[in-house]
Amino acid sequence: MYETTVEYFSNAKGGKWPKRLVAEFGEYLKSNGGFEFTKGSDEDSLFRSKLRNVGVTSGIDIRCAQESLEAFRYFYLFVETHDSLRPWDFMLAGSGCLTEESPLCWIGSVQEKRIHVDERALGGMDLVSPDFLTSPAIIVVSKRCKNLLQRLGVTGCRFEACDAKTNAPISIDASPNSPGSAINGEDAAFYQLNITEVVAKPPCFGKVLSLEFRCPKCGAAGGCRATNMVGEFDLADLSEADFQTYHGFCDDEGRLYHHKVERIIVSSRVLQALVHEGMKGLIEWGSDPMFYHAVSIRE
Repeated sequence: MYETTVEYFSNAKGGKWPKRLVAEFGEYLKSNGGFEFTKGSDEDSLFRSKLRNVGVTSGIDIRCAQESLEAFRYFYLFVETHDSLRPWDFMLAGSGCLTEESPLCWIGSVQEKRIHVDERALGGMDLVSPDFLTSPAIIVVSKRCKNLLQRLGVTGCRFEACDAKTNAPISIDASPNSPGSAINGEDAAFYQLNITEVVAKPPCFGKVLSLEFRCPKCGAAGGCRATNMVGEFDLADLSEADFQTYHGFCDDEGRLYHHKVERIIVSSRVLQALVHEGMKGLIEWGSDPMFYHAVSIRE
């Protein structure tokens, strides 16, 4: 089972909505300030018919339940965060735009140390990210998860053993590695999952109306207002790799905008395996049923 939802955001200052809309459609108003409907529903059509002189942006979201994961090719990968994974402990100080006093933009940052993992703190977790989203994206996986991914013969990634004691220098280099291989050969409880495949072009957000929370150093955006707030990929811009990353978006005229953090997409076959094996740390959304976010693709 899957459904396509659409969410509308007000372009007015502060994202405020006319009182008449809030009074009539208040049950569909979400905590983020957007009205959300099932796309094409009677309520959606009625809401749109009443948007007189109200400037809005919208985003279309494909929500897929576990039993329907095979209906789509790719999904966005969202995992739990943990405050024991502090990027400043393993990223090179002063690299890119990163400073501990202003940890808002990670463009150009460089990892200089292996990730130190407190095994007791992460006990029972199979996929986890640092408490600050970064660029490049950082995912830590358990040995159990790594073994599953290697059995699947995953592509677009490689593994680096995490350090249980100190932040030792990393052994990642530019030499080629076989897909899904552990590049230092160490046996560890946790591994860093390094995504090596980058999409040819990020998703299109339609017409970009404004950029928000921009980095004063490189100009990367922390958010935006656009006519398609979720975005669509062109099929030709995605590879066959199981893991791929991107850290920006395009407008409908092909202009590229950089984003402060890097996002990960994962193939349907890998997500199905992670869910089937009960890997802990995958973020599920909703309540009944739980769902995952499918990637919207223009053929």
